[in-house]
Amino acid sequence: MNIEILLLIIVAVVIIYFATKFLTKTVKIITKVILLIVVVLVFLTILSYKDMMDVRTGFEKNNNTFFLYENNKLSTAVMLKPITSDNLTMESVNYFTKDELEEFEKNIEAKDYKSLLNNNNKIFIVKSNLLDKPYNINLGANLDQEDLLSMIWSEDPFLILAQKSQENYDMNIDRLKENFKEIYGTEETFKGYIFAGLIINIFFNKQETGDLTKNLKTGDLKIYPESISFKISKYLPWA
Repeated sequence: MNIEILLLIIVAVVIIYFATKFLTKTVKIITKVILLIVVVLVFLTILSYKDMMDVRTGFEKNNNTFFLYENNKLSTAVMLKPITSDNLTMESVNYFTKDELEEFEKNIEAKDYKSLLNNNNKIFIVKSNLLDKPYNINLGANLDQEDLLSMIWSEDPFLILAQKSQENYDMNIDRLKENFKEIYGTEETFKGYIFAGLIINIFFNKQETGDLTKNLKTGDLKIYPESISFKISKYLPWA
């Protein structure tokens, strides 16, 4: 529900409120209680919308770290530096080592989100459902979001990339795989790079009003620190 509709609801509430003087006392009381509930719900929804805009602004001005955590497993994580466009480079992102990811996984299992926050504006714990939106990138082969997610979850992402791109290169799978390792570095860095691309695609290109609340409600996204309006908005009937 967008802000314009919410404002129209508020105007309608005001009109109905003044019209209650023509109702019986009992009906008047019931109507005013209902109107009060509507006003509170609208107010909370507007707060949620503001929080969503604050999250977007936070991407442009602060560091934010994202974790892909599902089925009790942390597959990758990246810190996105302040960004103002979907032009992603290797320098746009801070990557983590295998040891760091293992420590992060323990923190998430223990729900110790404060330890993960560090110098971030917010941390985002996401599931793959949130990332499964149309996205294409060429990394030697034209890949979509399903290809990228399969590499993130794989024990050998460079092998998958080599297999998908071999027809574009005159070399065998093993040599091609080694070439990609030279380009991207460790598996953790490579997975982080493609994860960052999926994140930017969602939050900069595919995010619509209300999506943030819906993802929080389904559990596909967790945000820390979480504002009180986000906590309450999970229970709003139109969220």
